[in-house]
Amino acid sequence: MSADTPQSQDAPTHWGGILKHLGPGLIITACIVGSGELIATPVVGAKNGFTLLWFIILGCIVKVFVQVELGRAAMIQGKTTLELMDSVPGPRFIVSWLIWCFVLMFISIFFQLGGIVGGVGQVFAEGGVLFDDKPLGVLVAAVVIINWACIRFGVFTKGSTPWLVAGAVLFAYLFAPAEWFTSAKSVALIVASLTVAILASGQYKHVERFSVIMVVFFVFSTMYALYALQTASGEAAKYAITSAQIMEGLKFNLPSDLSVAFGAFGMIGVGASELIYYPYWCLEKGYSRYVGPREDSPGWRARAKGWLRIMRVDSWVSMVIYTSATIVFYLLGAALLHGRGKDVSNETMIGDLSEMFTSIGPAGLTIFLVGAFVVLFSTLTSASASNARLLADTLVLLKLKASPKDEMAQRHFVSQCCVFIPCACAVLFLFLGEPVTMVFIGGVAQAFMLVPLSGAALYFRYCKTEKELQPGILWTTLLWLSALAMATVGIYMAQGKIRKQFAPKTPTEKTSALDVGSFGKQTLYCQTPNMGWKRPRLGRGENLSLSA
Repeated sequence: MSADTPQSQDAPTHWGGILKHLGPGLIITACIVGSGELIATPVVGAKNGFTLLWFIILGCIVKVFVQVELGRAAMIQGKTTLELMDSVPGPRFIVSWLIWCFVLMFISIFFQLGGIVGGVGQVFAEGGVLFDDKPLGVLVAAVVIINWACIRFGVFTKGSTPWLVAGAVLFAYLFAPAEWFTSAKSVALIVASLTVAILASGQYKHVERFSVIMVVFFVFSTMYALYALQTASGEAAKYAITSAQIMEGLKFNLPSDLSVAFGAFGMIGVGASELIYYPYWCLEKGYSRYVGPREDSPGWRARAKGWLRIMRVDSWVSMVIYTSATIVFYLLGAALLHGRGKDVSNETMIGDLSEMFTSIGPAGLTIFLVGAFVVLFSTLTSASASNARLLADTLVLLKLKASPKDEMAQRHFVSQCCVFIPCACAVLFLFLGEPVTMVFIGGVAQAFMLVPLSGAALYFRYCKTEKELQPGILWTTLLWLSALAMATVGIYMAQGKIRKQFAPKTPTEKTSALDVGSFGKQTLYCQTPNMGWKRPRLGRGENLSLSA
């Protein structure tokens, strides 16, 4: 990945200059405050109350040391994270064993982003924006947007693009099942196409500007929601958070079932995927290029130390932002969902989560829907841009694609990946339609990846960083603690999943496994007057009547 500026230069030392060169961490923040914070964190709060507040805070802070270490190695070596991971010793088949571990996790990310696409669709459906029985219009609108973006930024040739998208529309309209065109799934298609339009240029500055705007929006919306809860009157006042509840959450207690908490640990704060692609944004921002080609000179080391300091500031500023938002989401889930005995399901995820806000006044639902859209859409867009870079790098490392010859070819390749990822995630949601389950699949896979990734960070610290640029004793100690904590969570999640998979099933569990649909959710369909089969639309709290 190339930087924006070719010449080396000294790092700024005054705050104005430092703030000007922040950016990679804000893109990561826009990625982070989404599936983990909006969906997983309130779910953990709903199940455990305030008990795990300390665990949520620790989960956000502890990973920063590994994040900085990966960024340090990339900046000094001038290589991407995957290129560095490919140098880790061990078995190889085309690439390092660590790259194959990443590939498995990378596949699961599509499920996670698919869940986020579905979440955005549910936001619009909950707000009353419905597109039922308009499949052709939705398909045409989606592909027109994608077609415009692809031609506008030269992603594909002008001759091939219209035929490609027209064929996709015709095939989907004729052969796609009716349940693909529910309101939430129709909105998901539009959202995916808008994501393509934003990212199709493949340029860093577009992603950074968009991320900054989204970060400002969701920080204000979450903080206002907490303020509204604390100042609410009437029935909602009894859910106001007290100092006693906060102290309860800081007592280092753990629940009997750690699977949900550790699954959230894989997503909150900097997850495994964010740890991997944070160095990519550092390179594109220009940190490594500003340091200059590696050389044995005091001037080069001084520049490297200066830009490493900028990167640390960038990491900690973003950590403060996403940790604050995570704490707010957890507190709202613990106070308003756990306090009312409310759980979060796949079909009514946004509706369930919106009850955190409807309890605090007439404007609560509007606040939530606007905030939820900003949070989820910013995550989808920023994560799609980040994962497009990972996809491009992975295809080159696996020798499935020739390495781009220059910066222009690299940007064009990334643009193509930016088109593919949102579309693929939308298709996954059309098939599965279980946003909570899809998000947790990604979270568990990222928890697994934390084990080898934490070991790689230690390897880079000792083997890929020259002595003059290595961190001091205190930082190294905290890096070890961070790596051990991440590895412990990953190992716990792995053994739990393996034990559950191979545990003998009772006759009841075997029968249930045959009766339910994908991911254990039973899908109910009814026959409509035109003899088509579709899922009935039920409001929250309504029951399906089977009377004659």
